[in-house]
Amino acid sequence: MNAPLVWDTQRRSRTARLARASGLAAGKHVEADRIGVLLQAVIEPGDRVCLEGNNQKQADFLAQALTALDPAAVHDLHMVQSVLALPEHLDIFENGIAMDPPRLTVFSTPLISTWVLDETHRILFDAGDGATALLEGKIHKANIVALTHAHRDHIAGLPQLLNLRGGVAAAAGEPLRVYHPDGSGSFMAMGRF
Repeated sequence: MNAPLVWDTQRRSRTARLARASGLAAGKHVEADRIGVLLQAVIEPGDRVCLEGNNQKQADFLAQALTALDPAAVHDLHMVQSVLALPEHLDIFENGIAMDPPRLTVFSTPLISTWVLDETHRILFDAGDGATALLEGKIHKANIVALTHAHRDHIAGLPQLLNLRGGVAAAAGEPLRVYHPDGSGSFMAMGRF
């Protein structure tokens, strides 16, 4: 006879992670020097991790903490990062914490233009000003555009990309899909464009 199906795996996983972390915090506060212990207690191999913060210092702090983890315990993480700006951002991959990186083409000039092309998965993350010109022939390698947020340096190149890539995609029968967070007036305005 087959083993019974378990329908609450996410709830059980969350409960187990919280139990492992319970002794590491004073309420919701964890001392900065204990962040590595906390991350290793709650992150499991194969988890998705978004490397962001309310400001760049928080994201940098998290990147540095991830690089110090034991790859035997925490590995094969699926990383979501809006930019690869620090050595620690790459160290996460090189140390074996994150999955082998896809083939990436990265460009970032803060407040002007940001984008990352993942050729392996055919995804363009963000479409900052000039992305189409700088990507040249590679714009046809993306079937998905994933916009992280509606700041100008992440979306200003989208109209040109849609104009150039969208027409070719329709002719080839490969639709170009654009994903973005809900609730942003900028995205709604671009949809009307």
